[in-house]
Amino acid sequence: MFKFLFFIIVIYFLFRFLGRYILPWLIKRYIKKSQQKFYKQNPEADPGFQKKQRKKEGEVNIKKGKKKHDQENDELGEYVDYEEIDDD
Repeated sequence: MFKFLFFIIVIYFLFRFLGRYILPWLIKRYIKKSQQKFYKQNPEADPGFQKKQRKKEGEVNIKKGKKKHDQENDELGEYVDYEEIDDD
């Protein structure tokens, strides 16, 4: 009976210790590794990333946007030009 109570008390204090010290440390470590992995995949998202350096004189950067394709859809119908006629 005393062994059983002793083991229950030991297990209780072990879980308290794990919950108070070890578990937060493991969570912080997991979050830090996840952040490092994310910043490795997306370096632009890193707050310390210094990609935007001062441009040298005469340097030109051209950014191309997405191309928009004209969509022809028969369901839209036909466009008709009209002029307003004054009844006066």
